[in-house]
Amino acid sequence: MQKCETVICDVLCGNATKKRFMAIGMLACVIIDTLSLRAADSVGSAPACPPTEANIEPWKVITLQDCGVSFRIPPEYAEEIWEVAVNNAFVRSYASSPFDRIDLHVRMSSNADPERDKTKQQKDYEDFSECMELIQGHKAVFQSYRGGGAIITTEGKRFVVYHAEGLWQLTPNKLLQITGNFTTREAQEEFLVLLRTVKFL
Repeated sequence: MQKCETVICDVLCGNATKKRFMAIGMLACVIIDTLSLRAADSVGSAPACPPTEANIEPWKVITLQDCGVSFRIPPEYAEEIWEVAVNNAFVRSYASSPFDRIDLHVRMSSNADPERDKTKQQKDYEDFSECMELIQGHKAVFQSYRGGGAIITTEGKRFVVYHAEGLWQLTPNKLLQITGNFTTREAQEEFLVLLRTVKFL
């Protein structure tokens, strides 16, 4: 059984040409070819609500007993093991490519409230949207936008990633946060469907 604990802040680094830095917010900066990004770069962010329709029957079920939650995830996503931990904390991460990834962690917060503790909109967030839903009696805030990370191409151009996230109250002092960064709007839309599959055990 997988285990989930409170995450404070971890840093994950790759080789000399490709590095990923991650803290409370995600920043991806990697060197890749420009051609694979040009088509996606002109497409805006998917709205947080309502989610698009998707066939989730082939999706895997991930159960995190110690967190008290489960969710479905597309089969192409594989778990990534963190090599660096702070205070024995760790985050569950899943990736379908070096640039498409999903991260889950639990945040400590006095009087945890998703509306208060949610990510605040920044000036560089493109097509920002937000909504609130009630999932099995747990208040959740969903957000989507382009921003919060970038890919630097071999031509020195900056490609803004597609981002989405969900934030739930687990207990009076714990929040569940699931974030995703993607290279296409389609993957972002799929992730917004994933957020609605979260169940509390």
